[in-house]
Amino acid sequence: MWNVEQATVIAFEAAAKNATGWPNRRDRGWEKNKEKVFIRLFGCSLSTVAELWERVNGIDDNGEITVKEMKAQHHHLLWALAFLKIYEPNKMVYCAIFGYPDKETYCKYIWFFLKKISWLEDEIIVFENRFDGQPGPNDIKVDCMITVDCTDCEVYKPQPFDIGMYSQKHNGPGLKYKVGVCIATGQIVWIGGPHPCGHGDLEVFRGELLKELEDWECVEADQGYRGKHRVKINPQGMDSKERKEKQVARSRHEVVNSRLKSFNVLSSCFHHCQEKREKMMEKHALCFSSVAVITQIRILWNEAHTFDVTYDVRYSS
Repeated sequence: MWNVEQATVIAFEAAAKNATGWPNRRDRGWEKNKEKVFIRLFGCSLSTVAELWERVNGIDDNGEITVKEMKAQHHHLLWALAFLKIYEPNKMVYCAIFGYPDKETYCKYIWFFLKKISWLEDEIIVFENRFDGQPGPNDIKVDCMITVDCTDCEVYKPQPFDIGMYSQKHNGPGLKYKVGVCIATGQIVWIGGPHPCGHGDLEVFRGELLKELEDWECVEADQGYRGKHRVKINPQGMDSKERKEKQVARSRHEVVNSRLKSFNVLSSCFHHCQEKREKMMEKHALCFSSVAVITQIRILWNEAHTFDVTYDVRYSS
């Protein structure tokens, strides 16, 4: 983790108080409740917000406009985080919270920062980290390094209508993302998507993640992946102890999914770009990637720590 400068933390604390209109006469209440304010309004702690700011200032901008050139200030990042956390179709909600900024200015800075945060994905979510917590590359005794699951996100019906986007979970159109969680550490080490929800979980696995695994490597997943020998599902296990360990590992994965869905942009119906499917998928992917990056940073900070699991399931000798 980075060593976040204290000046950045102080600047964001002041920016949050100013942006939300917190009265100076209630400074004692602010000191008591500021972490709750940050998590409930911005989805992460003050320290995580400060780290995000320093990271987006330090990334390669691929020739695009930088944070400095954009003349972005601390409260602009807070706008983007509140957008992910609250995701309210009525923009008057954001206006009331942040003092009625200009609509075009508000949207400009939201999507600017979401793009910047999503660019951190390769730095924060690293597939090779699935081997963390193992004795060494030649000492690994288990066959599965990660648990895998797909999560569906509801979207408005795009035009033209596409039956392939139908999600059984939402009884309507949706986008599917794949998430991989390291069994040893509980960290997010893989995200894939978006895919139309009509694509099966096993189909998505074959098209993306399977190609990245070692020749000997398998994954733990649920019954939706039945039929692939590289995927180990619930009944597979030598005894009740191993089956219990598999169940606990998958349960921890569901907790990680719930951390992602705590951001309303992923748990409510995505209402942007309703008439243009490709544009809608592009913007939703930015939101999902940004939420995954934020959640992974929170896990690294032990801010969103779930629970440790004991896993010693061996499918081969």
